[in-house]
Amino acid sequence: IGFFKVAFPLMLVSIAISQVYLLIFFLR
Repeated sequence: IGFFKVAFPLMLVSIAISQVYLLIFFLR
């Protein structure tokens, strides 16, 4: 039951990190 509360923000954070990583990759 508490797994979804942890998994959902974790998914959002991983998506945000991948976006930032792509941005840094393209700006470099």
